[in-house]
Amino acid sequence: MKICRNCGYVGNEKSVTKGSFGLEIALWILGFLTVGIFILIALPYTIWRLCSGEKVCPKCKSNAMIPLDTPMGKKIAEDFKIKIEEK
Repeated sequence: MKICRNCGYVGNEKSVTKGSFGLEIALWILGFLTVGIFILIALPYTIWRLCSGEKVCPKCKSNAMIPLDTPMGKKIAEDFKIKIEEK
């Protein structure tokens, strides 16, 4: 479990991919229609999108989530007045 330093959300992170899926599809279609000219743009864009994913808070989309069982995580939970169940 993790806690968001930005909004106090407790739970699992969400994976997001940067860029636009619509733009990626358009580049590939243009690539096939222009017999490969736009594939020189589409392929690097697709690779960038696949490699640039990140984990974010599902509530506020911040990438500032930290483990809840760390001292900083416990302090943030305390600041947001979130009760943590100890195992």
